[in-house]
Amino acid sequence: MAAVVHSPGAERSRASRFGSGRTIAVSAMLVALFGLLGYGVYGLWANAHRGYVSANPAKWLPKQQLARTAADHTLPGTYASPAITVAGDDVRVKTPTFSAFAVVTGPAVPGEGLSYQPQYITSTWTVHIWDVKGYIPLSAKDFDTIDYKGTEFHLHVPGGATMATSVSTGQQVTFQLRAVVPIGESLFRWAPNGNNIVAKWDNQVEND
Repeated sequence: MAAVVHSPGAERSRASRFGSGRTIAVSAMLVALFGLLGYGVYGLWANAHRGYVSANPAKWLPKQQLARTAADHTLPGTYASPAITVAGDDVRVKTPTFSAFAVVTGPAVPGEGLSYQPQYITSTWTVHIWDVKGYIPLSAKDFDTIDYKGTEFHLHVPGGATMATSVSTGQQVTFQLRAVVPIGESLFRWAPNGNNIVAKWDNQVEND
């Protein structure tokens, strides 16, 4: 019976091949691990960087969240259900005799930025009415403002300014109204028929 004799050289050769294979496998694992770590670090950096540079929402908000239509900030206002919104937002006014869009901005006050606040201050609001269908008589008496206590303050046209007495289909008008009112929150109101309010605009009277 023939005996198989393993030479020391052969054992070393197999050990060398085994060692080389294990070294290659370990090296491959290390390369893959470093690759994953590198990708993860880059991903974290990229996300942070994207969050930092994306001060412009258009870079990251879905388009449908960026689109605004008139319906997003326009409320209907009627005698039965007056609109309550904030200064700068449009109201679609509808009465038995006319319909129109209206917006109130302001108030503008003298001495903005002063380090003190008086108890009362002269405030000026700007009214814009457009897309008129029908006939709207206009008078400063149809507008007023109330403070947080419910105190009513009558408005008047600023000295040297004018106000249209009416506006009708296809026309638009812009005018200013003024009153001396207390500092703080107030509601600017419009009652086209002199009695029934169709819209109220919340605003803040301040000069700081």
